[in-house]
Parts: sequence; structure tokens; C-alpha cells
Amino acid sequence: MGFVMSRWIRVFSGWSALAQAYPERGEAPRPRTLGSGVFRGWFGYNNSIFYSTDSAGLHMTALPILMSGHEPICIPWSELERVEEKRAWYGSSLRLVTRSAAGVDFAIRGRVASQIKARMETAGVPILLENS
Repeated sequence: MGFVMSRWIRVFSGWSALAQAYPERGEAPRPRTLGSGVFRGWFGYNNSIFYSTDSAGLHMTALPILMSGHEPICIPWSELERVEEKRAWYGSSLRLVTRSAAGVDFAIRGRVASQIKARMETAGVPILLENS
């Protein structure tokens, strides 16, 4: 039952589409930071995604015990068409718009968003501030 639910979650949320477009080719670099993400504006992966960055791009790995079958993802910095930062009273988020998976609505949220934003700025990724 758990495997069926995990498969349904990864397909319905958009994780599978991102993983197909941007498969991790090696092992994600360390250190990894546990954080949250949201697909489709409401489908939350609350504190169940390990994020890491390097010169190649953004690496995402689902927490294995909760999300079996979720393939690791590596989105190259050059594949980020734009990043939209949204600030609200409860925190900020970064909505990623990619070139090869433009139909996938995904945002990084919580404390990890500010850490990743700093790395994106270093890599030259354009970040737009969205009015909220």
C-alpha cells in the first residue's frame, strides 16, 4: 500500500516529471539540508526533501523512509528560466520555472529557501520579487 501511495504522490505532485527531465547523474553533494517544497501551490513535501547545491545546480532528494521511489533530481542552474521569490508574513518561497519541465509548478519554502537563494545569486540565476 505504501509503495502505491508513494508512486501516486510522485506522479500526481510533479516530482516524477522533474526527475525525468533532470535526473541526478551521480550522488548529490554534501552537506545536505532538510527542507520543504510545494508542488502545484498546495501539494506539500514538508521537511521531507534534502537540498544541496554545487557549481552544477540544485540537487533534491526525497527523505527515503517517507518517499520510496522518488528519484533524485539535479536541476542545472542554466535550466532555470526564472525564479520568483514570494515573501509573506509566514516566510518566503522560491518558485522555480525550468526550461525542460515548464509545466511543473514547484516552489522551495521555509528557511532553506534563503540558503538556496544565496547560492542561486552566486550562480547568476535571475530572481524576480513577486508582490504578495
